[in-house]
Amino acid sequence: YGRLHPDAAAGIALLRESVKAAEDLGQHYEVVRNAGALVARLSQEGEFSEAASWARWTLDMFDRGDISEGTRRLQVVNDLGVARVMTGDLVGLRRVLEDAQVVAEGSLPTLAALLRSTLAWLELAELRPAAALELMSATYEASGRNWRARQGYQLVRCLLELGRTAEAQRVAADITSLALA
Repeated sequence: YGRLHPDAAAGIALLRESVKAAEDLGQHYEVVRNAGALVARLSQEGEFSEAASWARWTLDMFDRGDISEGTRRLQVVNDLGVARVMTGDLVGLRRVLEDAQVVAEGSLPTLAALLRSTLAWLELAELRPAAALELMSATYEASGRNWRARQGYQLVRCLLELGRTAEAQRVAADITSLALA
């Protein structure tokens, strides 16, 4: 419930409490599940530095608790990647994201798209808009209507970085039409 709570502070407090309760009960899987939800909520609220701290701890808990929940772990890796891009902590991030991408590609298409998106943000942060455009073009073209607005926003950003304003306007118009449908 904390992940979707309409009040951000209350939702974050509930998620912290759920992590603590799971720790107190020795329920390792619940610890990583709840901590992963906390990481996502912190990122959603723009608390990227704190999200990165929690994500690193959550990944440690995955490893220490010998929890084999690959999809959930990859989601936390992606959330950590987003937080690191947003805080400028880029050293070594590319390898982490590319390794996760290889694991997700083929069997987890939604997660693979998220990882490609995060890699594209990394490319933009490292001033490589052409590489970001390559990642986002493929992701955008393969996306369903529900994901197209999210992917389109990032594609527009890449196109604008490259000075391709007319294409950016077309994509923006397309995703606006789809979002309003």
